[in-house]
Amino acid sequence: MTERKDQAQKSLIALLAVVAILVIGGTVAWFTFNATETVDVETARIQFDVTNSTVTATNMLPGEEIPNATVAITNTSTRAAFMRVKLDRVTEAELPGAFYHETDMPEDIFAITGDLTDTTKWVKIGDWYYHVGPIASSVTNIPLISAVTILTTVGNEYQERVTGFRVTIDAIQGTQAAAESLWVGTGNDRITSTQATTTLGLW
Repeated sequence: MTERKDQAQKSLIALLAVVAILVIGGTVAWFTFNATETVDVETARIQFDVTNSTVTATNMLPGEEIPNATVAITNTSTRAAFMRVKLDRVTEAELPGAFYHETDMPEDIFAITGDLTDTTKWVKIGDWYYHVGPIASSVTNIPLISAVTILTTVGNEYQERVTGFRVTIDAIQGTQAAAESLWVGTGNDRITSTQATTTLGLW
């Protein structure tokens, strides 16, 4: 009888041990929550539309105005932008048969009038005309060039030649960081911090 009782106690102890193991090793269900949300960002656009109404002019003489020689720009950017403009010699690849005397630049051949020559709006630094301050978004129809005249000082070497000039328009976002990165510093296409202060209105 005692032996049977001892056996029963051992079995009960073993069973309790198994139950304890099962409880310790069991799975616990936690309260949880999970959700996903997107952050939508639409970036700005820096873009200018350029309208060139100039048509090929023939049989021109020094002192004469080229008909319909106009270039206008519209800021279709969604934010304000800095702008600069450069006038270059046209190449023969751009205009077959194009001629330029080796020392001449567009300003030596053409008199240009329009918004670009308004010194209250544009400042020439090096080869570039810089717009004073940023141009607000959606500013329309800026008459960059409204008339072009062949100078009376143009030499005989231009007789029966084809010539012209290229207008390069460069724009960046209207922030100090953009100007510092792309326009301010050292190099042929860079301006100084002082020039940026007075022209672009930085610092």
